[in-house]
Amino acid sequence: MVNVRVTRENLVALPALAPYFILGLLSFAAVPWVLLAAAGRLDAGAYRHPLVLAAVHLYALGWGSAVALGALQQMVAVVYATVLHSTRLARAAFVPYALGLAGLITGFVALSRAGVARPALFAAAAGLPLGAMMVLANVTLTLRTAQPTARGALIRPFVHASGVYLLIAFLAGAALAVNLTTGWLLPAWRATFAAHVGAAAGGWFLMLVIGISYHLLTFFGFVDKRREFRRPAAVRRLLHAGVVLGIVAASLPSLGRGAGTPTGTPLVTGAAGLAVAAACALFVGDARGLYARRGPERMHPAVGHVRAAHAYLALCAVLLAMLACLPAAGFRPAPSWLTALGFLAAAGWLSSTILGYLHRILPFIVWHNRYWGRGREPGVPAFRDMIHQPLAWAAFAVYHAGVVGTALALVTAWPAGPFLALLGLGAALAAGNLLWTLFR
Repeated sequence: MVNVRVTRENLVALPALAPYFILGLLSFAAVPWVLLAAAGRLDAGAYRHPLVLAAVHLYALGWGSAVALGALQQMVAVVYATVLHSTRLARAAFVPYALGLAGLITGFVALSRAGVARPALFAAAAGLPLGAMMVLANVTLTLRTAQPTARGALIRPFVHASGVYLLIAFLAGAALAVNLTTGWLLPAWRATFAAHVGAAAGGWFLMLVIGISYHLLTFFGFVDKRREFRRPAAVRRLLHAGVVLGIVAASLPSLGRGAGTPTGTPLVTGAAGLAVAAACALFVGDARGLYARRGPERMHPAVGHVRAAHAYLALCAVLLAMLACLPAAGFRPAPSWLTALGFLAAAGWLSSTILGYLHRILPFIVWHNRYWGRGREPGVPAFRDMIHQPLAWAAFAVYHAGVVGTALALVTAWPAGPFLALLGLGAALAAGNLLWTLFR
């Protein structure tokens, strides 16, 4: 098998990928302040407020998906020892994606004004799927020239599955965006919403991030590079089962509550939640080497964020298992607990994972694009100095204090506002540091 390494040939030009990272970091920095503007609604339990919906989609599309779509185009070239099919296609795909995201956020904010919201949401329904499909086409065409590598064989099923789920999530989301101002889906909107959420959360994010983590954890030295992971296939099967069962459960009327009720049957819901929780637990166990003792000189902010991400994922798995089993026992979980779970998954696990990897990926891409072969020249920064580490650690402390505080506020009588401000400060510091790396 071919060894995984970066070469001048498989290094993607920075201008082709930088827009995805810039959009992601700006969205990440903006989300807490959007939530802060809706803090009163959050405290009152109005979780479907347009500003809350805008924040959720900034997390999912502006932050998580934009960074993933950008990084994926570099990663497949490296992991499969090939060359990205087209940097032009990478640049072109960003345009409809960014315009679609702008339309979606505008549509949510202006939802009460149909004259503004309708064209904005129609633009989102066209632009976002188009941009995503162009990136997936670029990745698929790149894989046609893939070389056999051990890591490539490991993550390929995750990447393929996540791409399919991404298409389902985006197409269902496009239908829902149009439905917001037209109502054209009628009762079918519930099944469409179930497909949208299930495919996005479990199929796209969990499948992709866990899959590529099996490569990045060793590639960046977060765990022993010689480690052989034992449970990727079981993790993947459990995620598939959880996503499919979750979509079915949310689409079916609840037993004994009358036709048209949006909740799924307790047994199917419980099985779906337990399957996803088990997949997360197996992955965290597989990556336990992440917590091996290391000296201060090796304790990079990237390691701190990824360690925090795995802790959040373990907590989310426990909460998900508990909340999934409650309906079968005759209890209905309070919406605040489901919201807290979603917040911990987005602001805790997903964001911490992305932050951790970006603290390695951005210096890696920027340094090799700008300084390849010039490492000994005067004025060329050392790789470890591409990130301002004291600022990164300060952002780490402030951000995670905001995550924990906001999650607690969602399930208690505490006001969310002060913790969201803390979250916003931490996000701004982290995003600013990474943007400085990108533009230095």
